[in-house]
Amino acid sequence: MTNEEFEEMKKHCLYGEEILNSPSFNLLVHNRSYPMGDQLTFSDSLLNTAAIIAKHHHERFDGSGYPVGLEGDAIPLEARIVAVADVYDAVGAVL
Repeated sequence: MTNEEFEEMKKHCLYGEEILNSPSFNLLVHNRSYPMGDQLTFSDSLLNTAAIIAKHHHERFDGSGYPVGLEGDAIPLEARIVAVADVYDAVGAVL
């Protein structure tokens, strides 16, 4: 990947946050019919947590991550947990 391609790829965190916080996405998940008549419910707090994870799951404890460069305890706990799972998944893909 070139530096330009990598910089573009890093924007996926912001795009994910934007989608999860968008009014149209909220309407979609709150008003959608699901198979078998089941109605899934997504609370605003669940969508907010998902948006936080989407934005910050590539932050690094030493501040070298993206998109903001948060470090240490400034990184939301939910995002730190998903970051561990993301690395584990990436290592598994390589093996």
